[in-house]
Amino acid sequence: MNCIRLQSVRLILIGLLAISCAKNDTDPLDSDESGGEMIGNSLHVAFETPDWSRHIDCSRLDLDPYDSGSTDEWVYVFASSESTRCTFVLSYPKYAGDLEKSGNIGTYPAAEYRKPTGPFQYGMSLPLDAQKLDSSFGRLVSTAGSSGQEFTEITEIRRVATDGEYAVFQIKGRYGFQSTLETLSGSAQGKYVKGTFHLKVRALIE
Repeated sequence: MNCIRLQSVRLILIGLLAISCAKNDTDPLDSDESGGEMIGNSLHVAFETPDWSRHIDCSRLDLDPYDSGSTDEWVYVFASSESTRCTFVLSYPKYAGDLEKSGNIGTYPAAEYRKPTGPFQYGMSLPLDAQKLDSSFGRLVSTAGSSGQEFTEITEIRRVATDGEYAVFQIKGRYGFQSTLETLSGSAQGKYVKGTFHLKVRALIE
């Protein structure tokens, strides 16, 4: 009788352990949240304004770096989403050895759209809302800033592969920025934008 009870207890414990592991494996969110929005483990760019929000799948995005022009130490990647008509920019160190330094995890300024001034700065241009995708309605364009609400936070940098002269990394983070509404007739104060990203990028192997 005792043997039967002992076997029953063991089966229950094994079952609970299996359920616990399954939940961890399928959890789509980052368990190492340091504050703010949770960051999904899938490759993506997500944004939120007072008027709309979207989560853009970037699993098929293959980004090549562009030289910053003003320095040989960092590069940037950019891409556009056809469905949302938004374009994002992320800067990072040019060389793999510099990119994978543990001290890179931290908070950096938000970038003016297409004009980062150093590594680990995120910027974006996006429509006013889902009903105003056409450029004639104007665009919300990120402005440079460094404050509690204007930032690029890098939470994880992971080397995942090698591709010829490049090391392939995944960079995960969150951001927030004030924007300017740019229209054909001029510019005005825009809306606050925040979100997360998890992107695959390349850095040169020295």
